[in-house]
Amino acid sequence: MIFEQNINLKSKYAFLFFSLFIIIGIQILLVDILSTEYIAILFIALPLLFLFHSIYIKNTEVLLILLVIFPLFIIHKQFSRHFQLIVIQNFPLYLFIVLAFFINANELFNKKKYVTRSYIGLPVVIFLIYFGIQFIVGASKGFSARLLAFEGYQFIYYLAVIPMLYLIRDREMYKKIFLLIFVVLIIISIEYIVINYMLSTRYITVHNLAFPFVLGTLYSFLLYSKENRLKKVFFFVSILLLWTASIVVQARALWAANLATMVAVHVVYLLYNNVRFRKVQLATIFIAIFLALAFLIQSRTNVEYRPEDTAERVESFSNPFEDLSFLMRVEINILGFERFLENPIFGEGLGNTIQFQLFENTHVTFPDNSFLYFLWKGGIIGLFLFIWLLVRTFRAISYIIKYTPSFRLRIFMYGISAGIIGFIAFGFLQANFIAFKILIVFTVVLSFVGFEYENLKESLNLKSDE
Repeated sequence: MIFEQNINLKSKYAFLFFSLFIIIGIQILLVDILSTEYIAILFIALPLLFLFHSIYIKNTEVLLILLVIFPLFIIHKQFSRHFQLIVIQNFPLYLFIVLAFFINANELFNKKKYVTRSYIGLPVVIFLIYFGIQFIVGASKGFSARLLAFEGYQFIYYLAVIPMLYLIRDREMYKKIFLLIFVVLIIISIEYIVINYMLSTRYITVHNLAFPFVLGTLYSFLLYSKENRLKKVFFFVSILLLWTASIVVQARALWAANLATMVAVHVVYLLYNNVRFRKVQLATIFIAIFLALAFLIQSRTNVEYRPEDTAERVESFSNPFEDLSFLMRVEINILGFERFLENPIFGEGLGNTIQFQLFENTHVTFPDNSFLYFLWKGGIIGLFLFIWLLVRTFRAISYIIKYTPSFRLRIFMYGISAGIIGFIAFGFLQANFIAFKILIVFTVVLSFVGFEYENLKESLNLKSDE
């Protein structure tokens, strides 16, 4: 810590919000006007390194994760699409991983703290080892070195789960991280709404893939927490912003994921509680209000200037075979499954592509289906290891919900599990489990679930010993 300051929690949160709005101004100045993306990253990252460390937090490891997450609010497509920029933005993540192995090297040889003994850590390690082998397989087959590097790099977000399990062992630290994720995604929602209204065109980036995590958490607290009315209104408005942004970007996969998330909140709650019918009625009313208001706002925009308005996107559900986007997904799923049949057990390995027939000379490395990706690249074994990780995550969440004494943590876990379900729904229509930096949010979720599971299990074991 650079300066010793005694600032209350509200002041810290206010400073965080203020800093993020200042960052937006810097981004607009340096990226949109000067078009100097590299300078923008340096001008944003370096001041925050000192600001966050001296005023907001005391933990260097959390600082590094925050510095990885906060550039996500920059929805400029140069930042969200260019691989080189993603590599530069993730520099704090590299430091975080290195710190884990140098600062905590002694724990690597402590049998009681092996990461492979962690309930979440074990499937992550095996998953990474297996796809590391697939990287070697792809290289031995002579696949493109550039594509191998590009594909292999995406697994860094799963690798980050391991050091996070070592370094971040405090619920308050995770609160800071989740708060930043919430702030960033709300800002992105506002940016989507403003840009789509001002430009009267469809503007979307990959950032919307993380909406289910925040939506599930907010909706869970809105329905089942014992917060005061003011906070409930805040939750409601935040959910409305997420839904409105989802509508204006006209992403049908996002609509499906959001609905799956909200429904999952109730399903998960019903699994662990005897809910009254009044709660179900209230939930139905909430969902109807979010949808109705979002569509109403969308209908007030200048849709006559939009080549693809929301009505057309909704209508495409009833005429899927006339929709080019749908046909592209069908084709890529067929081609990907054919590749899987050529190597059904171990997969093809990393570094190869699939070529479209609808679009000549168009090659795809990551199909719009995460499960197809793991099946194509890693075979049945690769898909099994990925599903094993998901199953263990849900089992850990179930254990926490059943045995935690914390009511707020239980509500949060309802939302997290629903968010994962929404993210899975997205996974059948996007490569969200492998291809984008937004996967860092899933990394945080996995680590938090793993931390809470191990912490709760240890405390319960100690009580039983007594």
